[in-house]
Amino acid sequence: MTSSSYADEAIGNKDSADVPKPPEPISASAAHTKQNQSASNRENREPEFPFFREKREPWFWFNNAAFLICLGMFLYFTVTIVRDFIDNRNNPPTATNLVDGLSQSFPGMAFCTYLGLDPDITQPDLSPLFAAYDNSENEWIDISDELKQIDCPSSPQNHKCWHLEGNYSAFDTTTGDFIGRNGISLGFTFNLTEYSNEASLLGVDGYLFEHFENFLEVFYPQCAGAGRALPTKYNCRGDYKGFGVESFFATTTTNNLIQLRRSETQAHPRCDTTLVHWNPSIASAIVNPNWLDAMNVTVTDTESTSTVLMDIQFYNFDISKTTFNPQSGVSMFGSLSGWFGFLSDGWGILSLLFIVEELITYWFKWMGVRR
Repeated sequence: MTSSSYADEAIGNKDSADVPKPPEPISASAAHTKQNQSASNRENREPEFPFFREKREPWFWFNNAAFLICLGMFLYFTVTIVRDFIDNRNNPPTATNLVDGLSQSFPGMAFCTYLGLDPDITQPDLSPLFAAYDNSENEWIDISDELKQIDCPSSPQNHKCWHLEGNYSAFDTTTGDFIGRNGISLGFTFNLTEYSNEASLLGVDGYLFEHFENFLEVFYPQCAGAGRALPTKYNCRGDYKGFGVESFFATTTTNNLIQLRRSETQAHPRCDTTLVHWNPSIASAIVNPNWLDAMNVTVTDTESTSTVLMDIQFYNFDISKTTFNPQSGVSMFGSLSGWFGFLSDGWGILSLLFIVEELITYWFKWMGVRR
């Protein structure tokens, strides 16, 4: 055989080796057996839950627990803040401020014979002896003509009283740095023999008010303005602003020193109606007989049991103002937003936890710890 023949045979064997051999055929019985084994393996395999099977980061479960705790805290504070807001609106706190009241005037005044606890008893008429105004300049001004009898045609006989308009300055600031207190002195008398035996005390009922119409609404409703109802503390109508009537009792055989201090209270959280009070404080004082002589007033020992003397003045020029301070809805939402931000956003608890976790992780890596 020649060399070329050997070469051709080698090339032919090489070509036959490069051709892929077809797969050996699998019998039908072997394929069926393999399929049954695969089905059996699937049936015997336990169910898998990838969420719990998967490998998690070291802080995964801790972060979820922290998130649930923060969510619970947010819900708790949300309920607490909303409940506090509702309670605050229904019963808001008050704030009291002192306001300069040097320009204030005396309140209106009314005086009636004491009726005791039975308004239906009949008492003698009250007669004025004098009325004087002291402007703190050692000068008394006679204002007896300013005392007006309350003349109501439909009022009962036992309710005839006297009233004095409060148009007199309570303090004198015209003397430089010195603040002088002004005063009003009054005297009344009644027939002691006609005094009812159903009244346990001898004396006069006094009333203080901002407007005379308010006094009529309370004690003489039949003489008050037609169609005007008695206001309550929830009435926010502007024509009743400053409503308030206060009473005091002045007795006989002594001089009654009545000291006042004005205070103003907001009537209701939902309106600006102001209730005015003068908070009268009563003290017994000895009258100067020389002063009575200067006023041309003579009170004998017998007449003293049926004579009522009064000195009215302010003991403090400050006005105490009390207002309601309910929480606003904006404040409530601000509190809720603040708690939400503190617990979850920005530099809140969760953000701080994440920062701490990262620092701990980097520290372990730096120390060469492998997880």
